[in-house]
Amino acid sequence: MRSLLAILAITVLLAAFAEGVKNMKPHPVEDAAVAAGYKIGRGIYDITGPTANVGLMGYAMFDQIGAGISSRLRARAFIFEGPSRHNASQTNRVVFVSTDSCMIFASVKQQVIARLQTLYGEVYSYDNVILSGEHTHSGPAGFSYYLLYDLSSRGFQPENFEAIVNGIVKAISMAHESMVEDAQIFVNHGELLEANINRSPTAYLANPEAERAQWKYDVDKDMTLLRMEDSKGNELGMINWFAVHGTSMNNTNLLVSPDNKGFAAYSFEKMKNGAESVPGTGPFVAAFAQSNEGDVSPNTRGASCPDGTPCESVHSTCGGRTQGCIGKGPGKDDFESMTIIGTNQFKAAKDLYEKAPREPISVSVDYAHTFLDMQNTEVAAEWNADKKPGKTCTAGLGLGFAGGTTDGPGDFDFRQGANASTNNPFWSLLGSFIFPPGAEEIECQRPKPILLNVGKFRLPAQWVSDILPIQVARIGDIVIVAVPGEFTTMSGRRLRKTVMDTLQSLGAADNKTKVIIAGLSNDYSHYVATREEYSVQRYEGASTIFGPHTLAAYQQEFSKLTTMMTKGIKPPHGPMPNDLSKSTIHIPFILDFDVHPFGKPFGTVLKDVLPAYNRGAVVNVTFQAANLRRDFRTQDTFLTIDKQDGASWKSIRTDADFDNKLRFTSNQIRESTVTIEWTTTEDVAPGTYRIRHFGTSKDLQGNHTPFTAKSSSFTLA
Repeated sequence: MRSLLAILAITVLLAAFAEGVKNMKPHPVEDAAVAAGYKIGRGIYDITGPTANVGLMGYAMFDQIGAGISSRLRARAFIFEGPSRHNASQTNRVVFVSTDSCMIFASVKQQVIARLQTLYGEVYSYDNVILSGEHTHSGPAGFSYYLLYDLSSRGFQPENFEAIVNGIVKAISMAHESMVEDAQIFVNHGELLEANINRSPTAYLANPEAERAQWKYDVDKDMTLLRMEDSKGNELGMINWFAVHGTSMNNTNLLVSPDNKGFAAYSFEKMKNGAESVPGTGPFVAAFAQSNEGDVSPNTRGASCPDGTPCESVHSTCGGRTQGCIGKGPGKDDFESMTIIGTNQFKAAKDLYEKAPREPISVSVDYAHTFLDMQNTEVAAEWNADKKPGKTCTAGLGLGFAGGTTDGPGDFDFRQGANASTNNPFWSLLGSFIFPPGAEEIECQRPKPILLNVGKFRLPAQWVSDILPIQVARIGDIVIVAVPGEFTTMSGRRLRKTVMDTLQSLGAADNKTKVIIAGLSNDYSHYVATREEYSVQRYEGASTIFGPHTLAAYQQEFSKLTTMMTKGIKPPHGPMPNDLSKSTIHIPFILDFDVHPFGKPFGTVLKDVLPAYNRGAVVNVTFQAANLRRDFRTQDTFLTIDKQDGASWKSIRTDADFDNKLRFTSNQIRESTVTIEWTTTEDVAPGTYRIRHFGTSKDLQGNHTPFTAKSSSFTLA
């Protein structure tokens, strides 16, 4: 997060999809499972925005500017329709979408609902559509109406916003058009080890010993999986939820990537749709969705200092500074680590999918949704450990926020676990200039020392969300709790227990009922730590922006919402978030056009492939190119790797595959190059190959001209 603070200073100073269903291999289904069931649809669509000259979302580093693509980003949508649990004559429909984005913002949800209602009327609304980000930190930023999250991307990026919104709507439309009758859902749960660790273990230890004793691990190792089939056993899709950050790709990575969960989804869909299937085209759709990952890291070797010694544990420092304390592993670099953590999730999901008990879940669909003013929520005494009433606070970020995490350390002299005021005069001045906290804010947020009083600041635009959505949906025995932020391990456990206790008190839960946290859903409000973790003020507690009663407020309000859903009572709408689309800040590029050197037109081969390679080698080619922002190649590709097949060529790879990378460079006079790397493997057939790049240039008059670049042919033995 170190560059986010630097920026703060700067700132204030569909047919192909349906046809494929016919080719799915049936799975035998027992007669008992062919009873009337759900109506289910699924869809997948490209949400890849600009892959060059835009900040990447997650680490908020000013110098982490996109410069190419490792793999495309997708939205994966599922629609479930069935009778209401409390009123069998009433039919309900719920949409769940998992996106290869860092999170979902209210801006995205607002536009998605508006466009769906233009297409389908009142069928889809805020109430029954859940949008959840899988939390990759390697997707383009600039898709929020809130200023804080756009600072690393030259402000709001309308083209990226449009790519995400359009892709989500198209994925939902695919699901809408592909719905099948009498479908069944099978559920399985299992434990996945060697895929996540707690990056703030000292904060976790602040939770009561008796509570910690109920759990074997300091992170959730459980994966819950839904397997979907039609009445004949044809496989439709899969969703699973597992808690792990999308930070296998570290903050030096400049390539757009869906990170470990995207790799897992790619692997599962390849397995089901066929090794030669084009990624992202279905018909089988596999979502690896996010859960309560707030304090959960994929860097399973843990954090260490540059000399290999352990970091100081309370503040995660080396020699008193955060910069050297970095989480690593399990691979030798971020690409290998991403592949390993993604593969571990894929293998666990495959095992759960294949071994899912052949008893379908009960058939019902219900949901409830409301908006909360999270800066002014009164919390009853029963929800607080001290049995005293409380209240949420005006949003504020603490000193520990500036310290960053072991997945992405901070800068300057900030550290995690900081409960004292900073002695850094520059940041003290900056915090005071933005909007100095008053006595009420200081007391409400105690023991957090407020660095940035972002809830009060409205210039030049609103910085963070204050009106937040909460949502709960029930699909048979599965209860999805959609939360607008990052819940830590223990805060997620407490919220799940709250919802389960509420269901049990209403006679609406049994040993088959499973409560799931769907993280980063519908809007984003940073972190939610337990009150005990908050007292420690590591990154997660310092980033719990609404103060120490935040989790208790969510427990209280989700209990109310669950009660209303179960009883069939429509919740109050709550305060509507403002439409901030007219107040976004965008810094346009100046003299935005492409040029090429004399005698080297766009598509010229600058460095060609070698004539021959052995499998296992890395094949490289460099082309004279144009800025990748000219055309996002939506539902298409920037590259293909082609194999000669007689007199013709057959594409065997696109930029959605993970064994190739496209790297973009540009100089000060708008000359650009593209280098494509293909890491060959032993399972690639010997033969003759070539590499192509597809680009579009823009001239001084704004005219766009597509071009195709092609390497020489080469053999692979």
